[in-house]
Amino acid sequence: MKQATVDLFCRIFAVLAPPPDMTISEWADEYRRLSSESSAEPGRWRTSKAPYQKEIMDAICDVSIQKVVVMSAAQIGKTDGFILNPIAL
Repeated sequence: MKQATVDLFCRIFAVLAPPPDMTISEWADEYRRLSSESSAEPGRWRTSKAPYQKEIMDAICDVSIQKVVVMSAAQIGKTDGFILNPIAL
């Protein structure tokens, strides 16, 4: 088989590889960036800035948990932490 063909298959398999096994909070800390239009503090997402979100985010992707119920105040990051981060993962 030609080297070009081998290189092509390597690139294809790299794209098709399953995503790393991460929790939502780990993924957000590693990859999530906040824009200046959508955040008062643009830049990297840091779960440590709102540590109360970590357990809820991780529960969302835990297959052993059937239901996650959140009772919270307004404007504490529910949309980013509990909707956008799980969708992106």
